[in-house]
Amino acid sequence: MALRSLLIIGGSLVALVVAEGLVRMFGLAPSVSNQTGWLVEDPYLPYRPRPGSTISGRSTTDEYDFHHVHNSRGFRDTEHEIEKPAGVFRILGLGDSFTVGWGAPYEETYLRRLEKKLLDRTGGNRPVEVIKCGINGYFAESEKLLLKHYGMAYSPDVVIVGFVPNDVLDTYQGLEAIRVSKQGYLTSRQVHDLGEVGIWFYVHSHLARIVLRRYLDATATELPEDWWMDLYRPSKTYAKSWRDLLAQYDDMLAMTRASGAEFVVLHIPNKNPGSDIHLYPAKRMAEWCENNRVLFVDALPDLRGKAKVKKLYWDRDSHCTPAGYRIISDVLFAALTKASLIR
Repeated sequence: MALRSLLIIGGSLVALVVAEGLVRMFGLAPSVSNQTGWLVEDPYLPYRPRPGSTISGRSTTDEYDFHHVHNSRGFRDTEHEIEKPAGVFRILGLGDSFTVGWGAPYEETYLRRLEKKLLDRTGGNRPVEVIKCGINGYFAESEKLLLKHYGMAYSPDVVIVGFVPNDVLDTYQGLEAIRVSKQGYLTSRQVHDLGEVGIWFYVHSHLARIVLRRYLDATATELPEDWWMDLYRPSKTYAKSWRDLLAQYDDMLAMTRASGAEFVVLHIPNKNPGSDIHLYPAKRMAEWCENNRVLFVDALPDLRGKAKVKKLYWDRDSHCTPAGYRIISDVLFAALTKASLIR
């Protein structure tokens, strides 16, 4: 009986190993982002990159290589003293993965390019620092927390928030929609509920991922009908989300102005900037900026105008190419200098 049980167990293990190999060989399992495993919990933020960590690899869409070096605060940036040195002009940049610069080397990210352009403009007569605080998956509420607990400590002269239309969807889903596991993996609320053992199998076993993915799909909370297109038009679906998002911007504006700094909103359209769907989010954010006397910088027109002659977004990945980030930095530099916000 014992031998029979061992044979059954052994046979089952062999079958699982063979099945795992076949699933991997034919690429049948849903992919897991290789942009994970380097995140940590934070007492104030939903999560942040591990301070001092470096991640390298190939995008899950096999379109570009990435190499991100995080400073001692967990940002994709060089080191900056917390206390602002005398005579330094500081800009603080908040945003999601577009602000991090996924899809481009560090030197080609729009905040780094902005920093270099501003330094060239001053001719070295006045030091300029751009504190780059973008974090993957962040949106208005998490950006406000970052600004409150970490960003304002840098005493910025200008705070720039990168707004992407899917921030409205993230607001709809809330801070609890994305969690970080103890292993440092960024997961959905559903995957997080599998527990650490379940997450480990989901990440490391392609076969288990197929089974768990079917379970997660069957138990998922469905998004509203037309959930994606409703981001780009007046809709009851996201009416409250827009109000909540703008309320977070109200709070960030109040914090910024209380310190004597300027507040700027940068609109970065999602993929396919040539489509008219991008006009509504830009209009909605521009109205808020006008009502609050805030500089609104819209990258849409320039991206839209040059999308036919340059590859500005990766075909399968939603992020900008270096050429796209270059346009965003040029638009931002022109707007800041025209408005005389750089003193």
